[in-house]
Amino acid sequence: MVRADFLLFGYREIAMDMTDIPIAASILLQNGIRVSIINDGCALAKEKDISKIRKILSGRISISISEPKGLYGTWKRRQHKVATVICATASILTLLLSQCLVWDIRPSGNENIANSDIKARLESCGFSVGDLWHEKTLSKVETEFLKRYDDISWININRRGTVAYVSVIEKDIENENTEATNILYSNIVAAYDCVIDEVTVKSGTAMVKPGDSVKKGDLLILGANGDFCRAEGQIVGRVSDSLTVKVDRKYEKRLISSKKIDEISIHIFKISINIFKTYGNLTTECDIIDDVKEYSLPNGASLPLSITLRYLPSYTFDSGEYSDEELVSLAKDRISLYTALVLAESDLVRISTDGEFTEDGYKMWSDILYLTDVGVENIFEITN
Repeated sequence: MVRADFLLFGYREIAMDMTDIPIAASILLQNGIRVSIINDGCALAKEKDISKIRKILSGRISISISEPKGLYGTWKRRQHKVATVICATASILTLLLSQCLVWDIRPSGNENIANSDIKARLESCGFSVGDLWHEKTLSKVETEFLKRYDDISWININRRGTVAYVSVIEKDIENENTEATNILYSNIVAAYDCVIDEVTVKSGTAMVKPGDSVKKGDLLILGANGDFCRAEGQIVGRVSDSLTVKVDRKYEKRLISSKKIDEISIHIFKISINIFKTYGNLTTECDIIDDVKEYSLPNGASLPLSITLRYLPSYTFDSGEYSDEELVSLAKDRISLYTALVLAESDLVRISTDGEFTEDGYKMWSDILYLTDVGVENIFEITN
């Protein structure tokens, strides 16, 4: 969804290679510029930051920047009749429907169930964004919701303006399933080859001690100690790993050189209105680009309105060779990204990095040693 400030002050789409997105986002963030990632290979940036982005990423990452979008872009293209009709129609419809429809649903009280799941369940019970407000039907929705879903013990829907605030209380599934879990027991085994660093046992019998070397699958905590039980505890181990990246000296990228509009449609709630379309093109779905604009209010409430612009793109191909400095820089950025992913939930002990030029480009590798939870539960069911 496009942010309200982007729509108001203008924004542009920045297309780049999928592997370059994390690197570009990190570089821009270091320079105080935030972008929004909307899909693989595409990001949104404010119009006022475009000149800075061109300067910062120039020579580092190949990017393609779209024409201005949002209200600013529409204003620049105001002589275009289609844009004028779209803006006028959207404004009129928004004003007419602003008070009588549900524009947003905001759940609360749900800890184990995602907000999106609560909204999907409400929709299955006949209540969703875009519905007309009928206070008498809210109690029916609440009753139907409780009949269908056993993991919710209470639900209440309150209207505040155009927003539905949904409060729920989840059932304590863990206590209800105590009898069922009593028939299970488990062991904790090693998930990696490692050297044991720390052993903490809450339930069961420790089968290893600090300093022991273990292989993946070795028993760490035994759950059967006289009586069957589920093994509980934490085993921290020192894991060795090696990461390698290769960057080819030659590159070839397909870039969009131009886009020809093929279709424009407005979606209001669950109704689609096609206002422009060309016919007779023989392109496949892979050659069509859908640009979906969704709108929201400054307070974050979503509007039941979107506009889809469908384009037929033309492509050009950019090829060349990276310099030695560019190869090393690209390899360094990628190995740093992979290392960060591996160490996201671990503590680094030691790292050594090296690299070499090859016939085709450059190869870089890092040998790392890190501390992490190496135990994984292996559950068994007792059969009578």
